[in-house]
Amino acid sequence: FADQGIETVGLDAIRIPLEQFFTEHNMEWEESDAPTLGPDAKLFSSKADPIKLYCGDIVNFSVDVAGQFDAVWDRGSISAINREDVDKYVNLMKNLVKPGGRIIMEVVQYDVSIMDDVDRPSRSKPPPPFPLFEEDLNRLYGPEFSVQFLEREGRKLAGKDIEQSLFLLIKN
Repeated sequence: FADQGIETVGLDAIRIPLEQFFTEHNMEWEESDAPTLGPDAKLFSSKADPIKLYCGDIVNFSVDVAGQFDAVWDRGSISAINREDVDKYVNLMKNLVKPGGRIIMEVVQYDVSIMDDVDRPSRSKPPPPFPLFEEDLNRLYGPEFSVQFLEREGRKLAGKDIEQSLFLLIKN
């Protein structure tokens, strides 16, 4: 998208993937502080293309940081974040997406009982990524968004067979 002049914004909690992105695409970048995302947060900006990649805590991201978006690709964030932060995350997405805007939502789906024998810090919940199903997305995003299933494929998680699914969410 950026090669077509479309402003592209990314966010990750870890800086290494952001640096790798610029390195793998042979792009020069500048690094600056992004204090609104936390005390150690950074902004990596391409020197040539309209690309801004933020490194910080997603729960601190807001419209004030980068405005609203026509499209968002959630590449598994909602499945990875702490369960107590899900409602805050969903409200953030609702605010970040313009009316008529779209979210491509990548989630994992599995029966949590298959993880009973997987070693994890807390026995009371499955390990991340946490499963989310279409009814969960409808409950979390409705009625502001319509939810449409796109595709599903099998993959492994902790040696277990699970499914990875893509959904299209369109803001009304």
